[in-house]
Amino acid sequence: MYGTEFIPSNWAWRIPLILQAFACVIVMFTIWFIPESPRWLIANGRADEALAFLVKYHGNGDPNSRLVLLEIEEMKENIRIDGIDKRPLDCKLDHEAIVKPDMKQPSGG
Repeated sequence: MYGTEFIPSNWAWRIPLILQAFACVIVMFTIWFIPESPRWLIANGRADEALAFLVKYHGNGDPNSRLVLLEIEEMKENIRIDGIDKRPLDCKLDHEAIVKPDMKQPSGG
């Protein structure tokens, strides 16, 4: 409450709260106009849309731009290696690591 610390009423905390909430409301209404990321598009089988996005924003309208082609190939390779874009989040712990912990202990002899 740096800017409102000298207001001697409840408005000292209400003003910062309202301003922060206003920023959230802006994001809530504008999020629908932000395009999906090219990596997400490729991972979900929409490579043509990803290519169009990269051509527009990185390739200056040239679909044969070396930068665009490199980015597409890097994204495809990373998705192939990671596979993380197609899996739901998995927060389970490794069962083997819990059940069979490393039993090596330093010898005290």
